[in-house]
Amino acid sequence: MKSSSSRRVLHAAVAAALGVASAMAGTVTNAAPSPAAAPGSRQVSPPWPSAPLSRAQCLDIALAWNGNLRKGRHDIAESHGIALQQKSASLPRLATTGAYNRIDEGKIERVAFNPAAPPVAFANNQNWNVTLTASQPLFAGGKLRSAARSSRLTVQAALANYHALVASTLLDVRVAYDDALLASEQIRVQEASLRLLERELADTRRRFETGTVPRFNVLRAEVEVANAKPRLIRARNALRNTRNSLAVQLGFDIPAGTDRDIPLETSEDRKSTRLNSSHAN
Repeated sequence: MKSSSSRRVLHAAVAAALGVASAMAGTVTNAAPSPAAAPGSRQVSPPWPSAPLSRAQCLDIALAWNGNLRKGRHDIAESHGIALQQKSASLPRLATTGAYNRIDEGKIERVAFNPAAPPVAFANNQNWNVTLTASQPLFAGGKLRSAARSSRLTVQAALANYHALVASTLLDVRVAYDDALLASEQIRVQEASLRLLERELADTRRRFETGTVPRFNVLRAEVEVANAKPRLIRARNALRNTRNSLAVQLGFDIPAGTDRDIPLETSEDRKSTRLNSSHAN
């Protein structure tokens, strides 16, 4: 009973992953073909999305394409094979052997008993034999019962490991998604801070030209603007790193050593941009 329920769980997990992969076609379209998706080969990574991804869409993509989860599904299939091998110890066994020999006609001894009669051969030039053996183990000192129990535990352990791996992967995707949102907001904060400091610098220069503030105020405003620019650069680098981390969790193929921004954007990030622009207007 437990074995049949574990098989149903396995089939449901694999079917859900395949369904998610096929449903992604409406979200990740108009993407450049990957070398892994060439004709005649199996696609190992999803195409890059042409629209911002929501948190739920990222979770669905991770379930279908995350490398660890795909390996976990293969491990479950492998555990079923091991379980079948362990169960086979108590199944009937059927063995067959056979042999066929052919002797050269010239090497067979022939004796003529009558000169008028043809010689008689004392061996056939062809002979064969077939042996069929059937066996059924009846008692093995508890080995058969232990093998059946071990087969069930093997499948259950693989399913438990896969469930833990799914929970860990989805948590990592949520954290990476929120990190990308945080990095995007930090960029907006640093950009707004830089614009404010630049306006203060321009205002301080006008006051210096009119003689209302000393030269020291202008220098201090210039230093503050110069210090704000590295903070903006670090925030942009952080966003690039968090998006790369999220893309890895989703199973996207990122070229090694690339220093360009990947085409991955979050829908919450786009929504926050529109909200901030409306407040600014």
